Amino acid sequence: MEYYQAELIEEEVFQAWIAGEESESKDFKRTANVNYVDPEINKEIRNKAKPFAKWLEEAEEDEEEENE
Repeated sequence: MEYYQAELIEEEVFQAWIAGEESESKDFKRTANVNYVDPEINKEIRNKAKPFAKWLEEAEEDEEEENE
């Protein structure tokens, strides 16, 4: 969360990482090779980050509702 608050990572990039996808952002392309990370550790890291990803998604939905 500190990286997000310090604006070192964009929300779109974080959400793409959680989903294991490429981001539409020109500043982010998946270059890491998951072959160098133990699959269990990779899964554990993503699972621990999912509550934060869910919070971001819900905050965005709340913001959209307020703007309507």
